[in-house]
Amino acid sequence: SISRVNPDSQNVSSDENYVVNKTTVNNLNVNPAYRLPFTTTFSLVIGYTYDRADYFSSDVEDIENHIGRFSLVKSLSSNTEISANYTFTRHIPDKSEEYDEQSYTLGLNQQFGPRTNLRLEGGYSTIEYDSGFDDETTTWLVDLSYQLSAALTISLLYTEDFSVSESTELTKSKDASFALAYSKESLSASGEIFWSVTDYVQQLRDDESYGGRLNLSFPLSRYLRTDFDAEYETAQYVDTIEENVDRYSAGVSLSHDYRRFLTSLAYNYRLNDSSRNINDYTENTVTLSVTARF
Repeated sequence: SISRVNPDSQNVSSDENYVVNKTTVNNLNVNPAYRLPFTTTFSLVIGYTYDRADYFSSDVEDIENHIGRFSLVKSLSSNTEISANYTFTRHIPDKSEEYDEQSYTLGLNQQFGPRTNLRLEGGYSTIEYDSGFDDETTTWLVDLSYQLSAALTISLLYTEDFSVSESTELTKSKDASFALAYSKESLSASGEIFWSVTDYVQQLRDDESYGGRLNLSFPLSRYLRTDFDAEYETAQYVDTIEENVDRYSAGVSLSHDYRRFLTSLAYNYRLNDSSRNINDYTENTVTLSVTARF
């Protein structure tokens, strides 16, 4: 895949803006896996992933990952599945120090009736750099969804683990979100509140943010549809200089879908209000896109 990404969460622009604070990344991901069944309900899953990211910007170093995974999976019933998982990752940055990551987790996939689904995974991960520096953290994944009605679904997501930022820095991250989604032919709507904490392992830097998002979509005619979205985020970056930022954004689009062609015209507004005046800005983006399906 080839995409435009933001290399630093502290200096961001909207997804609709492909120029400001963005760089191009070429990402290659190869992910073969093999399932070896011992019985009809018990199996071993072996997987390997080769992942490489090449950034056009010289300020962001390229990174290569070799990931091996082993999972023992047991189906206790049609609604319950448990697993024991081990993952070994070799991280090879282009310039900085290489390191190994090992992760041990236990997982549960549970379907509570026709409306409730729970995915739960917990364990711990260790990091060991070639120089001998090491670190560890507990890991959690909680993904719960409940369908209140045919049209309305609520979901809760929490994750805690090591991760690699777009600037290829190793971090300890905690992320949580609570979302509502409503879907009918006459109206689709979703709302989400979110919270995120990022601790940079080899830097004296901590990021924290929280906020909310709203999206509305409804048809104006058989072929014409409009979308509206809004977002508010407040963030704190504690580094050599502390910075507090409030971000506001809103956008609207019109989409015309006829036969093989989808044409969309969108406008997005974004305001960045920072405690460092040099980082204040307003952004106006107009996007025209045409998609052809064959």
